[in-house]
Amino acid sequence: MTPVRIVTTRAPGLIPSLIREIDHAPNPVVLVPESFTLACETEIVNRSRDAGIFDLNVFSPSSLIREVREMTGRGEKKPISGDGQNMIISRILHHDREELAYYRDSVAQPTLAAKIAAQIDDFARARLTPAFLREYNPPSRRTGAKLQDMAMIWDEYQRILEKGFEDTVGQWMSAVRMIRKSGILRRSQLLIYGFDYITHDILSLVEEAAFAGDGSGADEVVIGLISDDVGQDRDIFRSANDSVRALVYYLKRRDAAWSVLREDLMPRMDAGIAYVEKNIYALGAFGGEKIYENREEKVVIRENPGAVQQAAMTELAHTWVPDLSHVRLYYAKNSYLECQHACQTLIGWHRAGIPWEDMAVAVCEQNTLPSLLPLTLSAAGIPFNAKQDQPVLMSGYAQYFLSLLRVLRLNYCREDVLRLMKTGFTGMTPRQVMDMENYARENGIHRTRWLKPFRIPEKEDRKETVRELEELRRRLIEPVAELKKQLSRKDCTGKQAAALLFGFVTEAGVYERLQAQEEILAAQEDDLSIDRNRQVWTAVNDLLDTVATFIGDEPLPLRDLCVMLESSLASRKIKSLPQLSGAVMVAPPQMFFSSGVRCMIVMGLQENEISAAGGILSEHERSGLEEFIEASNQAFYRDREAAGGAERPYSRIGQSLMDLAARQKQDVYQAVSLARQELMISCSGARPSGGVMTPSTAFKRLSRIVGKMNPANVTGGLMETDLRPFAPAFALEALAVRLRETKDSREGFLQGESPEDVLWQNALSALYRSEEWKKKTEGVLNGLHVAAPSARITPEQARLLYRTHGMTISRVETFGSCPWRHFLQYGLDLFPTGTYAFRRDEQGTFNHDVLQMFLERAMRLPEWPDLSEETQTRLLNQLLRERAAAWEGGILTSDTMHRYQGAGIIRGVRTAVASMMRAFRRKPHFLPMAAEVPFGTPDPSGKISLPAVRIQTGDGDLVAFSGRIDRIDTLETGDGKKYFLIVDNKMSDKEVRWNSVEAGLQLQLPLYIRAARLGLDGYEAAGGLYQPVRDVLVPSEDAQVITEEIDTRLRTSGMILDEEWIREAARPVKIAKKQTDNDTVSAVTAEEMAGVEESALAAVTERVTQISRGEVSPRPVKDGMESPCAWCDHAEACRFDSTVPGCRIAEIDHRRRSENTRISGLPPSGQKTD
Repeated sequence: MTPVRIVTTRAPGLIPSLIREIDHAPNPVVLVPESFTLACETEIVNRSRDAGIFDLNVFSPSSLIREVREMTGRGEKKPISGDGQNMIISRILHHDREELAYYRDSVAQPTLAAKIAAQIDDFARARLTPAFLREYNPPSRRTGAKLQDMAMIWDEYQRILEKGFEDTVGQWMSAVRMIRKSGILRRSQLLIYGFDYITHDILSLVEEAAFAGDGSGADEVVIGLISDDVGQDRDIFRSANDSVRALVYYLKRRDAAWSVLREDLMPRMDAGIAYVEKNIYALGAFGGEKIYENREEKVVIRENPGAVQQAAMTELAHTWVPDLSHVRLYYAKNSYLECQHACQTLIGWHRAGIPWEDMAVAVCEQNTLPSLLPLTLSAAGIPFNAKQDQPVLMSGYAQYFLSLLRVLRLNYCREDVLRLMKTGFTGMTPRQVMDMENYARENGIHRTRWLKPFRIPEKEDRKETVRELEELRRRLIEPVAELKKQLSRKDCTGKQAAALLFGFVTEAGVYERLQAQEEILAAQEDDLSIDRNRQVWTAVNDLLDTVATFIGDEPLPLRDLCVMLESSLASRKIKSLPQLSGAVMVAPPQMFFSSGVRCMIVMGLQENEISAAGGILSEHERSGLEEFIEASNQAFYRDREAAGGAERPYSRIGQSLMDLAARQKQDVYQAVSLARQELMISCSGARPSGGVMTPSTAFKRLSRIVGKMNPANVTGGLMETDLRPFAPAFALEALAVRLRETKDSREGFLQGESPEDVLWQNALSALYRSEEWKKKTEGVLNGLHVAAPSARITPEQARLLYRTHGMTISRVETFGSCPWRHFLQYGLDLFPTGTYAFRRDEQGTFNHDVLQMFLERAMRLPEWPDLSEETQTRLLNQLLRERAAAWEGGILTSDTMHRYQGAGIIRGVRTAVASMMRAFRRKPHFLPMAAEVPFGTPDPSGKISLPAVRIQTGDGDLVAFSGRIDRIDTLETGDGKKYFLIVDNKMSDKEVRWNSVEAGLQLQLPLYIRAARLGLDGYEAAGGLYQPVRDVLVPSEDAQVITEEIDTRLRTSGMILDEEWIREAARPVKIAKKQTDNDTVSAVTAEEMAGVEESALAAVTERVTQISRGEVSPRPVKDGMESPCAWCDHAEACRFDSTVPGCRIAEIDHRRRSENTRISGLPPSGQKTD
């Protein structure tokens, strides 16, 4: 019988033990984990006495399966990958959804299929069956429902496999059964090394290799594990230790020849690092006692934790602490600084003569550091290879393919269509994508509305843009619609579906765009991204091949196709192979398989939590099922003869949470054990976002030990960074902080004489003298003197940026509220992402159009203004039908809530028109002369010609203002005097405020009056009023009360001559009392009205001068209850920073009239800002 030898060793001795076994074995066959094959071959070449691997067989589980299949024939079953397995499970979940008790409402979760597939694999490796699961009657109904679902899914899964397929577990078991026939093990020494613990798969292989009675097995089986059951840190090896004892227990029952040997051959390493290797996790949490016991014997798998821990504490107390000068610990304020410190450490080692390839970084924390560290290393100019598996969905092409599947399955959901555009594989430019997104969101383009042509708007300036978007929509959607039509055919098979999808991708030019990306990446020497793009292209094609192979000629519904592919994409990962020679290796701790490196950094040693929600079974459920398995096996194993050669379920199903926690610690331990000359361990106090992070217990304990021996080797902290100017970019960033913190202090580093102060002084001097960094350094120095954010562009730039926009009054008001907002809106032409809503400005346009059309038609009637209610209603109904027709297909007809909103808008117009007509019927009364009257531009009707309002800026330029007045009313007195009254329609109450006029925030009404003065010869100004247009609800059923209340609430307000007969002719008008405690302007004299106009003109002149001179400072002005920042469309691009001294929002005080013209915080046109 073949002897089985179990070699246990601590991490540094694993590779030496493997090399020694290879050197002494006549015919070694090596089996290592998947990710360690290349590293293992490298170590063998470097250290074996034969210095070659041509006669040596080094296998991973997958390569061993391939070798056995090639040697014995592939058989009749088709192998399916993990992707195919996920597809099968996903299809079962959706097909049998109604039969599920526990997972019925969860089948749409993208990762559920992968989790169930992994659990089925664990069950299969443990030799369970669906029938065995059904025999188990757990105390919890929830667990029972879950296991019944698992049994049903597993049954369906096996039925599909019986059609001629074999999953990954089945492939391994088939390979194990055929391995003796292949001859690979004949007269060989099987060396199984590097696995975390002795898994069920390894045990199956050991059975075939060691218990062959015909001589076809191995001559010897050697299992090498990182394991230690006597050290103070033995708990972190609990999985390996338990599996060794369980294997010995099994081998005893099979009467096998076995031995357990402890490997003591260790490579040379620094004494301090050796101490850390042995004690970093000493006195950790010890697992509970575990004993297999029956009538005949008692087998201790795990000892009583109390006694074990007490023995470990005693041993640790007597352990000698050597020199720890080569062990350093760093506690960073946040993860970003931790990455910077790692770069600084690597550069320091390299300057000391250590090659980059002799350094490595183990990244323990997996949420922040994996994405942040590569960016920091690149910025520092450090060559590195990141050995990190990444989700395939991080690729743009994978996102394109996933979005396409979701568009097909979810019937053109807007977010999926937009995501498809944003991947960069549709041929649309970024500007086109943004325009398309804005249009889709503004117009509610969703689902089947993508299949309809876009509605061309009435506004001329938008027509061409929408026509271009319609052409883009047609080019994008029509091929997708045709693809969906073909895939939706009832007779569409799996092969046809795969061919259709591949044909669509190729015809869409995806491969050509990937090639174009590759050329750009090649020019940038980014081989890693090139490799990832190729892996993604291959991965997607493999998925389509799996569909074609797995489904074949069977009909495949579209929904099943999409769900299968989506679930496989969600769980697929791509490898990140090393691309550079002479580079630092960066990887998670479990990815290292090496005999050691000279210098090692272990980053992110935080307190980690194992999520119980990571798998299908909870910890309690898994433990209960394992107890049931053990109880079921007791009677069977009492009879040794019955047990001989028979298969019974293994008691372990995967790993417990305690095992996983110990495994995480062992991964960190193995990374620490790789260091031979220098070791740096670090952790962070917070994420860059501010989230709190806690150092691990091992880090804190090790900090105390090292701090006692070498206090200078424990650095960092929440108040200290311990960062030096190791790279220009980071040095300048740190200098900016240091200079700002000490600019007003005499204790800053610029005045210091310590070595650290001199170091930073030299760094500042070197950056300032550098041609590459001088300009940026000057920017940092200039920024020290900024008390409030200020910005200015040159007058030439202002002319170029603003030349496409005419000067309007509303634009000047925007500048008055915030120059930066004006710059973004009118200079850079930025506009916010659209939303599917009927905006306030759209409602205002609707109100203006209906009122204009009503007045124009009503004024042509002979009975004007004494229209009957019937005539008025008939005319208004006709106009409202015409204008509301444009709402068809828009948001106001999309659902009940928005239809109610539209009805409210119509009621508001009806209510306002009725109130105005009641006022017009009074005698005497101001009556409309015209509506929507332009000034500064020709009047299409030819009735009125009002000139532009002209000003002269402080630089001598003439600027003409144009615009449109909502309504001009006129009145002729008995003595022949003529008066005009400006009416501006608003959706809310508004009054004229003197301080707002002076601040340049309320300019329209005064300048409208000035425009009318200039164009209406023979007329005098009676004032300007705001006319509310809105719906009014009155809690009464009395018609007279309702009418009076409506007229009261819709009274006009504003600035009007303080003459009784004019106020009577303008009724109903709200006149504010003259008070000294506010700045409201209401009833005024002709001189006061002219003064308001002059103030408005002065404010306009000053603001236009500032615009032309390039003022773009972010200085918002609050006029009312709400800050302009609350409703600004450009908050994401704002430079306003309230933390900078002197940076505040200016607020207009309406409690008294202001006598100065600098309310906005901007200087007069003749002054400059700092």
